[in-house]
Amino acid sequence: MLGALLLLPMLLLISPTAAMACSCAASDTEALLGYADTVAVGELTGVEPPATRADGSFSSDDRVTYTVALDAVFQGDPADPLTFRSTSHGSSCGLEDMQVGTDYVFFVRDGESGLCDGTSRATAALIAEVEAVTGPGQAVSPAEPEPTAEPEPTAESESATDVVSDSSSVPVLWLALAAGFLVLLAVGWLMWRGRPGRGTGGHPST
Repeated sequence: MLGALLLLPMLLLISPTAAMACSCAASDTEALLGYADTVAVGELTGVEPPATRADGSFSSDDRVTYTVALDAVFQGDPADPLTFRSTSHGSSCGLEDMQVGTDYVFFVRDGESGLCDGTSRATAALIAEVEAVTGPGQAVSPAEPEPTAEPEPTAESESATDVVSDSSSVPVLWLALAAGFLVLLAVGWLMWRGRPGRGTGGHPST
């Protein structure tokens, strides 16, 4: 009785902390795969914290949004980039210490994941365990940028093009007229040189 009374204050101090801790049932990779609808490996590219409340308070159930650039998909047909949510604190089994720029294997169900779902750093051992159940992952090709549509010509651009075309044809026209004029001069000079009765001194010869 005396020992129990001495331990009672310690139990009261420990109980609230234990109640707040996340407790996960032991599961192997195959069991985690059976629970998740999406399993993929990729680089964490964004972490969006939950919206700040007006009174500044927060809850461990507030959701953090994660964005992932996928490298390969083992299960499911997720969009790339993959987005999902998790509770904001580990006490509610939310993901913790996730580092942007790090590769993870993500186990997602209904758009959410957590400490008990299997999401963790991508290691060769974990990927081998996943592939032993699902087979090799399907590589995700980076999205190709959409082609940029060329702007349709406007009335102003068409008129400017016409002006340029007309101005470029002017020198050609002047060159043709000059060449024709020179030809006419040459023909007239030859005809004048070939007139009969024209001597060296300009008088008819006897």
